[in-house]
Amino acid sequence: MPASPLRALVERYLEAFNAADLDAWTDLFDEDVEVTTDGGTVSGREAARAFAARTARRYPGLRAELIRVVAESAETIVVEYRLVTPDAEPSGWRLDGTVCAIYDVLNDRIVASKTYYLPGERDRTAIADVPSRVEAALIAEERAALHRVASLVARGVPDARLFAAVNDEVAQLVGADATAMLRFEPDETVTLVAAWSAVEGRLPIGERRPVDDALRSVRANPGPLRFEPGELPVTAPFFEEAQQRGISTSVGVPIAVDGRVWGVCFAASSGAESFQDDTEARIAGFTELVATAIASAQARTELQLLVDEQRGLRRVAMLVTRGASQAEIFDAVAREASRVMGGRSTALWCYGPDGKATAVAAGGELCGLLGLPVPTEADTLGRRVLLSRRPARIDSYPDVGGLGADLARGIGVRAGVGAPIIVSGKPWGFIETVSADEPLASGTEHRLLQFAELVAAAVANAESRAELSASRARVVAAADESRRRIQRDLHDGAQQRLVHTIITLKQLQRALDPAGGPEADLVDEALEHAGQASVGLRELVHGIMPAALTHGGLRAGVHALVDDMELPVRVEVPADRLPARVETTAYFIVAEALTNSVKHAGASRAHVRAACHHGALELEVSDDGVGGADQERGTGLVGLVDRVAASGGWISIVSPPGAGTRLAVALPIPAAARSLAEVSAA
Repeated sequence: MPASPLRALVERYLEAFNAADLDAWTDLFDEDVEVTTDGGTVSGREAARAFAARTARRYPGLRAELIRVVAESAETIVVEYRLVTPDAEPSGWRLDGTVCAIYDVLNDRIVASKTYYLPGERDRTAIADVPSRVEAALIAEERAALHRVASLVARGVPDARLFAAVNDEVAQLVGADATAMLRFEPDETVTLVAAWSAVEGRLPIGERRPVDDALRSVRANPGPLRFEPGELPVTAPFFEEAQQRGISTSVGVPIAVDGRVWGVCFAASSGAESFQDDTEARIAGFTELVATAIASAQARTELQLLVDEQRGLRRVAMLVTRGASQAEIFDAVAREASRVMGGRSTALWCYGPDGKATAVAAGGELCGLLGLPVPTEADTLGRRVLLSRRPARIDSYPDVGGLGADLARGIGVRAGVGAPIIVSGKPWGFIETVSADEPLASGTEHRLLQFAELVAAAVANAESRAELSASRARVVAAADESRRRIQRDLHDGAQQRLVHTIITLKQLQRALDPAGGPEADLVDEALEHAGQASVGLRELVHGIMPAALTHGGLRAGVHALVDDMELPVRVEVPADRLPARVETTAYFIVAEALTNSVKHAGASRAHVRAACHHGALELEVSDDGVGGADQERGTGLVGLVDRVAASGGWISIVSPPGAGTRLAVALPIPAAARSLAEVSAA
């Protein structure tokens, strides 16, 4: 598995250091890099290069060996590596210990580097340029504490355990009587996520309190916060708990995650003296590890959300591709979107011509709104989306007021996000997800838009299919009506006149001299031609639209059809009348299928069966011919498929070679005509 970009950067960093290639090493830094070590902080690329050069001169042959990546987020990586010199210096000094390093990276350059050295048993060097052994011991203790926390980060322990461990370590390190970690919430409150106190008593972990001005300032302008003895404001969150424990002074360090202040880590004391000047810096090492752990957890969560989102979108897309019903697709979208939103209630709304929005699929708190029209003149997500045709959000319905706030309060909704469903350039509706307590995350709009696009595709496909079916139906209906008109015109016009001509010729034939002559011969010839023309015209009229079908229904039409065929055909068709369109479609399906049986299949017998079930005419035509019929070849079968599709039905053709052909069709019967046909069939 290839290394991540940040790990690869660290590996290049260590390789350049080991090769004493200061050019390559320095090139990995940002121009304004800050490098913090046990000896202090240097700023800028050239200062970092000078520091590395001094280190190389002081410890020739010094090498850094990567041990592991402790934690990693989008822009920060925490690693542990070993520093060692091959042999002890003449002075007896020897580096042999591990380093916990935190690198902040931007545009593939290190913008900040902080390293904490923990000497090993064989180490023979001072771990920092400090004036006393006491201070050296304190730094070593700090490094050990950081390593313990880093190890928890690497193991991916739950947040609660990590936060509690950091509170304990900070308390021991800075000599605090109490520690606390607060997390900022979107609704101007903070949550106490971890706390420790030397005084026994309940700690309100998990509770929320309003943000005061001091914390609001830290969130807006990240920086340490310090309250000297007696300065702790009464407006501070959890002030009463602090007062009960005699807290008089405190130091707070912000926890920044991906450039945003996530929370604050506090150390507090009940003594009359202030914390030491370097307390904020010592706490900062722990807050950086906490920030890295939080960022890593968020990255893992985001990745899982992305995976879940893509799976949900794929499942819905498959339904759209299969041409599933709108109801099935709508329910699937509401279900999958809710899953992606962490189980929050999600609904699909459709705008009506009356200016109201109706929920067509919903879950959770929104289920009670299914089918109920909601006016869009109220300030709701539906109105905002309709007017802007863009995603919209309401982070606090109580602040909106009016009817929109009343509707939200009635179903227990406090905040929500909606995305438009645009079909053919017009707003068809919107998809909405809601929250009962806090505003939704900033990426919610983008996630909803992807589901909205699938809904739009499903609606557009359904409308296109409906338009296509309606167009086909109009074409078929027009063709059938033309057939009826031609049949009627021929029957009432040309056919009747031809019959009168034959009668007249026969009268003339009887009036002529019985002995015959040239005139009688001409009349006989004219009478023969007129008779042949009458037969041909009758067959033509029958092919266009048989009178038996028009006057007697499907069974009469099929019997008239098979009576003129040499192929023995068994007919099982009910005598009940059906709508003319259904009868006409069924007749021509039977006619085309039997024509194929005679002309192409070489069948010796055939069977026609019809029955009304479940609101449809079920029709079956089978023969014992050679089989092998392929609807992709030949205009006859293609025409059948088109005619059935235009009627909104379905067709199945089974024709294995050498085993005959079976054609099955179902034609929908309009609701008004179903009851009589189905009762008769029963």
